[in-house]
Amino acid sequence: MRLILATVLTIVVIFVGQAQQNKSYGVQSLDDSIKSINLKARDYRNSGKYDSAFILSKQALRLSEDNRNYLGMASALNIIGTALEFTGKYDSALIMNNKALKICHENKLDSIKAIVCNSLGTAYKRVGKYGNSIDAYYTALEIEEKNSNSAGIWRVLGNLTSLYKDLGDYQKSLETGLRSIHFAEQDSAKLLRSFINVGVSFFNLKNETKAIEYTLKALEISTITKSKDNEIICNINLGEYYLSLKSIDKARYYIKRAYTESMAISSKPRILSSSINYTALMVEIRKYDSAIFFINKANSMIKFSNDKQKKVELHELKAKVYAGKSNFKLAYQYADSARLLTAELKNEDVIKAINNSISSYEVVKKENEVQRIEAEKRITEIELAGQKKVIFNLIVFSIVVVVAILVLLYLLKRIKKADKVIRETNEMLQTKNEIIEMANAELTEKTMRNQLNPHFIFNCLNTLHYLLLKNNSEDAQLYLSKFSYLLRRILESTDRPSVSVAEEIEIIQIYVKLESLRFDDSINLLIDTESFDPEDVYIPPLLTQPILENAIHHGLSPKIGEKNIFIRFTLENNSLKCSITDNGVGRGQKKADTFGSKRDSKGVKLTATRLASFNQHIKEHAIVTTDLLDENNKPCGTRVELELTV
Repeated sequence: MRLILATVLTIVVIFVGQAQQNKSYGVQSLDDSIKSINLKARDYRNSGKYDSAFILSKQALRLSEDNRNYLGMASALNIIGTALEFTGKYDSALIMNNKALKICHENKLDSIKAIVCNSLGTAYKRVGKYGNSIDAYYTALEIEEKNSNSAGIWRVLGNLTSLYKDLGDYQKSLETGLRSIHFAEQDSAKLLRSFINVGVSFFNLKNETKAIEYTLKALEISTITKSKDNEIICNINLGEYYLSLKSIDKARYYIKRAYTESMAISSKPRILSSSINYTALMVEIRKYDSAIFFINKANSMIKFSNDKQKKVELHELKAKVYAGKSNFKLAYQYADSARLLTAELKNEDVIKAINNSISSYEVVKKENEVQRIEAEKRITEIELAGQKKVIFNLIVFSIVVVVAILVLLYLLKRIKKADKVIRETNEMLQTKNEIIEMANAELTEKTMRNQLNPHFIFNCLNTLHYLLLKNNSEDAQLYLSKFSYLLRRILESTDRPSVSVAEEIEIIQIYVKLESLRFDDSINLLIDTESFDPEDVYIPPLLTQPILENAIHHGLSPKIGEKNIFIRFTLENNSLKCSITDNGVGRGQKKADTFGSKRDSKGVKLTATRLASFNQHIKEHAIVTTDLLDENNKPCGTRVELELTV
């Protein structure tokens, strides 16, 4: 009997031991599964597959909660938080990472606490809470230094370098950047980023020589490791640094490399930066037409960027370009736009500061509420203990209330200051609307100019058709040669808001020569610009062509004998006057009249409308036609006078 009981007891003990061993193995296996899921979710997050990262990390979170695996819970919450941060959902990212931090505090999980604090620092920076960001980063740095984790120390120092740069504290940014080099431990990727950051810090401290030294080190690493994006960043920065030193040849070399490589990989942010650098280079060497090309390229990229600082740089460069081209009207507009954008950036900094104050107020308010509840509880206990303790606690409570009132008054003062900033911003917006109205007027002028070009080309083709019908192949060949040259000159000016008077005169001469071929080369043209240099004065392109067309087709065409056209440009103050006189058959009127009564054409109507738009401040008629009479009071020609501001 005893033998049977001993045997049964032995079997039970073996069975229970095996069950516990299986259970222990099952728990260990589950922990490994949770860790594996979190690692996979982290890989998806790092490669930009955020939806997959969310799904896996939430699965890991559920398994960790069911089995009280606090390390798995904190890891999953951190992955979810950073993925939310990468997708721009910063408030949600803060909630998740703060939950992870709470779990780390409660369960003393220092191994992941540093990672969570580093993520919190970045999320706080994104929402403008720089004080909280610095505290989180330094908490992470303290833990990583305690654990002698070089990789973690390098990561936090890199984030601090970026944060101090954003805050404008370039000295601290340089200090943390130099420290990060020490902890990169010869890792090429880490050294590359540290060298770039240190170069930027030195440049912000006006030490271009050191900035170039560290950036060249970064460029060497990026070339060896074939890190194309970092190589482009280095070329962009080097171009900017050499341009700051007025070293034009070296600046041109790196700027050209950056632009070419950015275009090759179609990277919009890099194309934007390199185009801005190229524009600055062209402005420096006063090649303003080339600068406009790169401005247009930057304009096509800036719409994909939210970087307001780059928009400010682009508008400032536009102002310099148009000032260099003597188009002071556009130069003023872009300079004013740059000023408004700069003011908006400063306003955003003020709003961030106000948000920080409001957040602090909420914290103080919650603390005061807790203290009030505790004070009431203590008062109840003190009433039982004695009157002296009651008085003491009342004094403490009063002090807390006074502090709360002082904090509230301080916040009210900040809110009033914010109201003042908002009013000033509204005034700036009103000025901006006026600038937009001026831009709309210029767009209207460009639309009319684009309508005029096809009209002019159509008339020229009619003349060529006329010569071909006459079987005059020699004149038709000569006409076609000159017409092709004229057409090229016109197409070159299509996208330009203005041309010099000298360029306009060249087009006039070619056009009149073409039309003269129809009349046996009998039209005589005389142009006078003695009072000014035609290279220095700019007017809308093809301004005089419709007037000349009317003079030739309606005035000189029916005339028998000598056919003359006299054009005179005069400049008085800021007003350019142009008179076009022909000795044709005239219009048959005896008094001066506004242009367009009898010899109107589509081109002339467009010219009148263009001048009306261009001369917004001139109330008189901008085009006036006068019928010329001889001594017998008979028509002997027509004079057309135009006036515009320059």
